[in-house]
Amino acid sequence: MGGLLDSIPGLVIVTVALLLPIAVWVMVDFFNGIPREIDEMAMLDGCGPFQTFVRAILPNSLPGLTVAAMFCAVFGWNDFFFAFRLTFTEVQTLPQAVVALNSSIPPWWTLSAPRSSA
Repeated sequence: MGGLLDSIPGLVIVTVALLLPIAVWVMVDFFNGIPREIDEMAMLDGCGPFQTFVRAILPNSLPGLTVAAMFCAVFGWNDFFFAFRLTFTEVQTLPQAVVALNSSIPPWWTLSAPRSSA
């Protein structure tokens, strides 16, 4: 397990471990909502199990995939704590870069304010 701290593979493992249960939880409900008759009709039309999934089930589950992707994007963005604690100098996520940018630039709104003549 050495070498995972402050590296992209280490951060990917933690992020996937945190987001995979959310995606599975959302997708199970969508896959259960697809009627079983669609599977049976695809099999009757000569599709194998993989073709049935790709041609019949996957197009019907696109709304679920979209919702799962949006949930994962939002929760991945909000996992600032894990990225902040597991990375130091080599790897940075976008939320960390935004915070670093915000702390490294001067506050232009106060610098551009007119000076008082007092």
